[in-house]
Amino acid sequence: MWEEQEASILVPGDIISIKLGDIIPADARLLEGDPLKIDQSALTGESMPVNKHPGQEVFSGSTVKQGEIEAVVIATGVHTFFGKAAHLVDSTNNVGHFQQGAPEQIIELCNMGAEAEKKIHSLIDQYADRGLRSLGVSYQQVPEKSKESAGDPWQFIGLLPLFDPPRHDSAETIRRALHLGVNVKMITGDQLAIAKETGRRLGMGTNMYPSTTLLGDKNSQVNGLNIDELIERADGFAGVFPEHKYEIVKRLQDRKHICGMTGDGVNDAPALKKADIGIAVDDATDAARSASDIVLTEPGLSVIVSAVLTSRAIFQRMKNYTIYAVSITIRIVLGFLLIALIWRFDFAPSMVLIIAILNDGTIMTISKDRVKPSPTPDSWKLNEIFATGVVLGTYMALVTVLFFYLAHDTDFFTVGACTLHTHI
Repeated sequence: MWEEQEASILVPGDIISIKLGDIIPADARLLEGDPLKIDQSALTGESMPVNKHPGQEVFSGSTVKQGEIEAVVIATGVHTFFGKAAHLVDSTNNVGHFQQGAPEQIIELCNMGAEAEKKIHSLIDQYADRGLRSLGVSYQQVPEKSKESAGDPWQFIGLLPLFDPPRHDSAETIRRALHLGVNVKMITGDQLAIAKETGRRLGMGTNMYPSTTLLGDKNSQVNGLNIDELIERADGFAGVFPEHKYEIVKRLQDRKHICGMTGDGVNDAPALKKADIGIAVDDATDAARSASDIVLTEPGLSVIVSAVLTSRAIFQRMKNYTIYAVSITIRIVLGFLLIALIWRFDFAPSMVLIIAILNDGTIMTISKDRVKPSPTPDSWKLNEIFATGVVLGTYMALVTVLFFYLAHDTDFFTVGACTLHTHI
């Protein structure tokens, strides 16, 4: 029987139940159950929830974003991860504030000179060329040691280069997708240099542009191309905002492209909803999941290629069914018509019933047809499908008439008489 108690009375060894929306009251180790998604941005600064599996630790002050599980308390109060950090801050003689954020904001906060700002931007560009993001750090000392004090001017401390690697199977997934004729584009909020370096590592090309190229109308020209042609030919766009993602999807659809999109954040939701196939990845937010058509339940993107291959196999079976349906209809109608007109043949109802049953049995086997997925994207080429059906149907009708003629008017299928001699 579970009871609701004050977090202050918890001691190591207690068993607690945590679920969606709960703030974890103490450091704990997860017991058996399904993985949790934990928002620990207040502790680590991570913007996205992280997966926590049975046996792993969760920290006091984190918020449960998905799942429900039992856990055993391992630390409380000042002994928790959060408590130790707070204790260190309280024990420091100097009072001050650290600020971590986008370099542009930190530079503005510190009122730096033009020369120093130029040097910092040069470092940021060097990091970006290597695919690293930059985080600015500044410090303000408060001599009065009070919250109300304005404090000394902010001092720029330095840059933190951060490496945010692609998902483990992204390169292989992109390679297979390109091989299947799927045009892959990167749409990211990172700097252009980071996007190009990431694209190079993933083998998807470096023909990328900043989001500012998307601001013109359809008649605007960039490198001799209008905006729609640029979007079609580009390998990706950098520095984009949610409205840019939506606009890219919309313009591709206006050019008669079937557009799929992957995403994980709230800012991806409008474009995921607009896309023909919206795909939310494993650690996506609830907003992204609700806006998507497909939700991945495991890390990685390789399942997308499997979905492409499966859908193309289904398409081939549907195409085969359509061709079969057209051809068998023509065969029965034309073949029976010729036989009835030429030989005045009267078809018994039982014969028609047997043909219908056999035809249904043949159609059922198409669902298990061993088809080979097309190496390029498919589309309904109705003229080609009906032309194939008509040719096959006419051929089978004529063969049926010929077979009837041989059986009805000739002795082609008659077994020759033979004489048996015996000796007594």
